[in-house]
Amino acid sequence: MHTISVPIIIRNCVSLKYPLDRVVKSVVGLASEVIIVVDPLSSDDSVDYCYDLLLEVNSCTHIHGTEVKLFDSVWDLSNVSSTGAEFARQTNIAFNACTKDWILSLQSDEAVHEKDFNRIKSLIEDAENSDIDAFSMVRLYFYGDINTIREDWTVPIIRLFKRGTRISCGDAMNTSGTNKISFCDVPIYHYSRIGDPSIISKRILSLDKFFHRAEKLLTEEELEPYDFSTHNFDCMHKEEVNVGREKVKASFKRFTGTHPKSFVGYCGV
Repeated sequence: MHTISVPIIIRNCVSLKYPLDRVVKSVVGLASEVIIVVDPLSSDDSVDYCYDLLLEVNSCTHIHGTEVKLFDSVWDLSNVSSTGAEFARQTNIAFNACTKDWILSLQSDEAVHEKDFNRIKSLIEDAENSDIDAFSMVRLYFYGDINTIREDWTVPIIRLFKRGTRISCGDAMNTSGTNKISFCDVPIYHYSRIGDPSIISKRILSLDKFFHRAEKLLTEEELEPYDFSTHNFDCMHKEEVNVGREKVKASFKRFTGTHPKSFVGYCGV
């Protein structure tokens, strides 16, 4: 049986209320190891939070087989680029810390469903008898609440792959490599636009600081609560900065399935 590593990067997860505990618990029983790479210079209690989560999960490793491992990596706040390259840099640090056969890369607001565990394991086992070493998965983008999917932001991404065959790229939403890829019917559940609108705006601004110079962005004091008006992408830049953001007619659909058990009833807190 082949083993799976799940790497996750995090910075300021407490103050920005990222549901890291729910993300980790969504892969307990699937992953042999969860690699959390945390910025030790986070301005909140992220390190202590991650360590407490490690102790909680690892106290039952003998039952579910998942071990959390914690690593420090200082984020380079000067690494500002149009692609958000610091996210990929940190994610590749997490990839390099993985020790298992396959990697399932998740962000700190994403999850997989326990009903798909056996499917993921079967895909990996079958791939070992072919030349496939990566799978494209659809990321379901929940918007406003856990019952609404924003379809125009629901896209395929390659996050499940044999260790050593791919690297994180751009803003770390996707990976790159030259291996043979197959599409699989296992989704990734994405929850970044659920919760307190004021916190959502702060999350966006926190990310934007790695795409745009500080003087081009709104200050935290100038932020308005996220209003869920639909744009091609979110960005907290000042009006005079043209980065290609524009209003679009988004498409939505009602989600009638179930959520990973760690996210059942999730409302952003």
